[in-house]
Amino acid sequence: MASIYFKGSKSAPRWFVRFVDSDGSTRSKRVRVETRKEAMQIARHEEAAATLRSYGIGVKAPPAMSMRELLEKFTLSLDNRSYRDDETRIRLHVAPYWGAFTIDQVTTGAIIRWLDQMRGAAKIAPGTQRHALAMLSRCFSWALARELATTNPCRNVPSSDRPTATPAKDDQEQWISDDETPVRIMERLPAPFDLVFYVCFTSGCRVSEALGLRLGDLDEIASGSIRIAHSGDGFLKEDRRGIGKTKLVPIGADAVDVLGPLLTERRAAGAGPDDLVFAGSDGKLIPRYVLAHQWDRVRKELGITMSWHRATRTSACSRWASRGVPIDQIASALGHASTAVTARSYQKWRRKTFDPRMTASFTAPAPEGGNVTRIGSARPAAAPEAAIPSENAGSIRPTATAGEHAVA
Repeated sequence: MASIYFKGSKSAPRWFVRFVDSDGSTRSKRVRVETRKEAMQIARHEEAAATLRSYGIGVKAPPAMSMRELLEKFTLSLDNRSYRDDETRIRLHVAPYWGAFTIDQVTTGAIIRWLDQMRGAAKIAPGTQRHALAMLSRCFSWALARELATTNPCRNVPSSDRPTATPAKDDQEQWISDDETPVRIMERLPAPFDLVFYVCFTSGCRVSEALGLRLGDLDEIASGSIRIAHSGDGFLKEDRRGIGKTKLVPIGADAVDVLGPLLTERRAAGAGPDDLVFAGSDGKLIPRYVLAHQWDRVRKELGITMSWHRATRTSACSRWASRGVPIDQIASALGHASTAVTARSYQKWRRKTFDPRMTASFTAPAPEGGNVTRIGSARPAAAPEAAIPSENAGSIRPTATAGEHAVA
């Protein structure tokens, strides 16, 4: 029950109100009024507000956090496999635009206007725009789970307004099919990026997997294989539970001669089995954007339009397939869960030679000694010479066999 009291003198009272707060505790606070009636009104108001707060009604929302502060908190929380790439996307494409906003100012309409602005400026590729939107959505989902935001406005963006990456042309120019281009690329790439290209091109591993190679992973290099155990300084993409999965991939027969001098140099410098093969000048992992900068320079010099991924992983897969390597072995080398993933992701080649029995003429007889199996029938029909002649022998329409006439 709300009550009031005063301290001081009757001529100059200092009124205080007492009420039960929403957590059940009794609170007192001074109110700057002159009469008993005014103090009692405030006491009843405070008690009523406390009752509403106890039911979650009329709770005053905390001041809206700025997006710059939220993005900084979210960036510090990143610990996924590709957190370096995520940090770069936030720093380059998300924070510069949204940093001056508060959380409650980020609405679905504001996000659509942001996407329209990026699309109209055409300064970054649609794929990068899609990644920027994904990072903003992940940031809001993270904030939502921690009660820093009340909704994720990115989820309400219509699919028609979402950026989509333009698929590359599915032709022979999207992978390296000759032997001269890889040599020219390695001649122009500075060390150690030339050797990183060699590893990716001959083994089909991803760039993060090559940059994350440790010296101990190359112990079996003489036998034609290397171990992939890291993606950068994290787990493999296939290792979704982070339990330390590894995989073996093929490597070129000349890998000992190509990589030997670097391995000897690293071991002479005191590097152990757990140290990086391709370390930066500071001895740490080389960021992917440093390699991307070198690749952009070289491909422009050589007039190459494909990305690093297509020039290495896709080219390795396509070269193996064009040489007749079974798809199950390709899937195993790439680390795919099944051959269906390989067929769906790397259809950059087209089979142009088929079994002669598949390209035979429509009216050609069956191969000598073979039975003809009619389409839709589980049993082989009689050999062609056992067929009963028909008065329509000149037609290409198949005739009935002796067995079929007997049944009839």
